[in-house]
Amino acid sequence: MTLWIQTCLVDIFDSYDQFEHGAVDESHLNIRMHLIKSGIMETKMGIPTWNFWKQSRKTEFI
Repeated sequence: MTLWIQTCLVDIFDSYDQFEHGAVDESHLNIRMHLIKSGIMETKMGIPTWNFWKQSRKTEFI
């Protein structure tokens, strides 16, 4: 489960960075964010995974 959550997060990180550089449309990012907003990050595995990975992201992303 943790590996899958990490994979989703890395995909979102890449999409966000591409959006910030104008390489993809905002809808591309929104599709990926929809998955995370479904509640997966509030699970027993999601919370510690996010706490680990958010240290590597800018405040604007968080």
